[in-house]
Amino acid sequence: MANVAAGGGLTFTKSSYLEDKDAERIKSIEFSVLSEAEILKGAVVEVWNRGYYESDRKPKQHGLLDPHMVLFFS
Repeated sequence: MANVAAGGGLTFTKSSYLEDKDAERIKSIEFSVLSEAEILKGAVVEVWNRGYYESDRKPKQHGLLDPHMVLFFS
């Protein structure tokens, strides 16, 4: 976002992004192959609930963030 100053130049009202110097780096990453049972377990999720979370901030069953759909990320 920028504003036009009285002299006709631009005055920037937001500072530029500065990377956090204390950010952690990824130390390792692991890949694996899913078994047939794991693939079948996560293959079908019936989504009929439009909500994201319950009141206790857990994903709703049969919702857009149903835990069964994140099988591959757990």
